[in-house]
Amino acid sequence: MPSTKTTKEKEVFSKNDSTAIKGIAIIMMLLHHCFRDREIYEGFAINFYPFSENMVNILGIVCKMCVGMFVFITGYGLSLSLRKINKDYQLTVKETCQWTVNRAILVLSGFWIISFPTILIGECIDGRASEVFFEDGTIYGFIQILFDGLGLSNIMRTCTFLKTWWYMSAAIVFIFLLPVLGRMKNKIGYFFLIISIILFPRVLGLDYVGGTHAFSYFIPLVLGMMCSEYDLFVKLKQYHYGIKKGGKIFKFIFETCICILIPVLYYETKTDRFWELKFGVLPVLFIYYCYAYIVRIPVMKQILYFLGRHSMNIFLIHNIYRNLYLTEFIYSFKHFALCLLVLLALSLATSILIEGIKKIIGYDKLIKKLCNYVTEKINCGYDKK
Repeated sequence: MPSTKTTKEKEVFSKNDSTAIKGIAIIMMLLHHCFRDREIYEGFAINFYPFSENMVNILGIVCKMCVGMFVFITGYGLSLSLRKINKDYQLTVKETCQWTVNRAILVLSGFWIISFPTILIGECIDGRASEVFFEDGTIYGFIQILFDGLGLSNIMRTCTFLKTWWYMSAAIVFIFLLPVLGRMKNKIGYFFLIISIILFPRVLGLDYVGGTHAFSYFIPLVLGMMCSEYDLFVKLKQYHYGIKKGGKIFKFIFETCICILIPVLYYETKTDRFWELKFGVLPVLFIYYCYAYIVRIPVMKQILYFLGRHSMNIFLIHNIYRNLYLTEFIYSFKHFALCLLVLLALSLATSILIEGIKKIIGYDKLIKKLCNYVTEKINCGYDKK
């Protein structure tokens, strides 16, 4: 459970805070995947009371903001981890290799425990693995399964068992990229680093890569690094705009008005022109509001924290149910909120079961041994040079 912060402790954007915000983001992801477009649930009679169907569709579109939220938290966490080794990102080549490989293994380990069993079970149920991976031959099929299991399918442009697993490729890119961004930040500063990311594709005349590509989310990644280094969320939370009397009330009203504008701006912003604003700036502003107000609500924070702890598993699992094997069951509950609740409950229950299996088989210990083995091999490799 989240720890209680005493008044004497320095306020930080803590791991508990970021985990609770992951809980918000995963609920948004479910809404986005279930109801962003009526074609998704076509053929099912869904009740949207007390909202209109169009309102829920728009909200589902806006909830894609969850991806930028996850990327920001990734950048924040990776930056903290990297700066524990060297606060200025000045790692040796050996340290960089060790950190990068270990972080990649830790991220992929949560994917392996779900992806490979799912591919096997899917093949037994309806032959989906054969249909997806083996159209071009057996050897190439196994190569594609390997790429998918390593989270590289989106990068290598090979087939994937589930389209939403594209994010694993982005997660790997972010891990390998962060030490490079840290070095660049040291040379040109965050301001020019962000400007460079914005200008680079436009100067070179590159086409927009879309919202399912790592490059679309470099801005929230860098903003996560920046907030990690300078505690920007804490400073903004403590800032009262120079108003002494009634400053907290004014701050809450003002920032709530901005928060209300965020989904409007997100929906109206042209994706192929201002994706940095849509996928980067707006999600980060929403995260700040969640940190400043929503996760401060005690019972709410505990619930969101619990969901956040299972957010990666829920992300990997939920579309197996909704999109592949239990579509009719999920949408048979008629009301959109109930459909979401059932999908969340199924995914969460499966996540809890997986975590129990991991403890029984000692999965995390095996992954730790793998990380130690890789670290030793890297050490030996550099000691021989």
